[in-house]
Amino acid sequence: MNFFPNYFEVACKEIIFAGKMDYQKGRFLVNAKTEKPLDEGFDFYAPQSFVDESGRRLLFGWLGSGELTYQMNQPSVKGGWLHSLTIPRELFVCGGKLHQRPANELKALRKEEEAIEYRGKMAINRGTTSLEMLTENLRGQTVSFDFGAVLKICYKKEHQCIKIQRKKWDSPGYDEKVVTLASLDNIHVFLDRSTSEVFINNGEMSFTSKTYFDANTEIQIFSEGRIKIKTWILEVFQMNAKFTDDEWLLIFQQRTQSGLSVRKWCDSNQISYDKYKYWEKKLLRRSDPERAVSPMDFVELPQALLPPLSLEQEQSYPFELSFHGLHLKIASHAQLSQLAGIFKILQASC
Repeated sequence: MNFFPNYFEVACKEIIFAGKMDYQKGRFLVNAKTEKPLDEGFDFYAPQSFVDESGRRLLFGWLGSGELTYQMNQPSVKGGWLHSLTIPRELFVCGGKLHQRPANELKALRKEEEAIEYRGKMAINRGTTSLEMLTENLRGQTVSFDFGAVLKICYKKEHQCIKIQRKKWDSPGYDEKVVTLASLDNIHVFLDRSTSEVFINNGEMSFTSKTYFDANTEIQIFSEGRIKIKTWILEVFQMNAKFTDDEWLLIFQQRTQSGLSVRKWCDSNQISYDKYKYWEKKLLRRSDPERAVSPMDFVELPQALLPPLSLEQEQSYPFELSFHGLHLKIASHAQLSQLAGIFKILQASC
């Protein structure tokens, strides 16, 4: 017996049918019970699939759809771009139904894994929206996830349905989708600054949507029982990315709210440290011309590290050192312990 997933477009939605091919009669016998959308999200369109050298059926979709007004009102238009491809997905059949899961190669992008088991209310903040999250051990219980007040996922066991909410970008409120789901076992989420791809129950269902996140990178979670959560920061590659002024301001806000130093945050998010500092100074100078540099360029040094100098000592500075844009004159009598303390403070500020 052969199984052939097939689809056609209805109002920009891809509908999946499964069944058997009768080669003698040249007919495809549809199993009506398998009819469902290929993706339940707001922005999934024009999927294309192929078989790779290992025999896997892989799929890419176009992450963008809808009426022209809906598309051209999106925040990314100001930056000169619109839409993208989905992450690569592997198609497979399970229980007579078509499933899709993230391609195994995406694991190569994972950095800094964090795992937690918890029950009740909790909050996770990895300081970035370039994130992968896998939640397991759900066992059909009521749970909810709030990603920066932009994307919300809620499953209620008494209603046996899952609700996805996506914050609107051109008006107050949320777009909402509710789908019947007998039981929730696991949720696998991939996020970046402007998209979300959510896989339910090992790919039984997926939700793909445009989700324009702001500086809020906190994830609020509620569960009735104990659940297991793993998160990874995704190593993204900017490929000479150019950000608008508004995007740089959002980047500055995300870095500040993360609590990380500029250098560590830039390393985690694959953003050039030098570009960050350049645009930080430039945009701050534009908003306040009287300030030529940002506050982070100045570091208050404890007096204990700077003992009083005599006039003769003040005139003796044979060494000069440049450190991340700062110029230090070092006296000949300086002690190594003093210099070590100063450098430690400077390093922490960068």
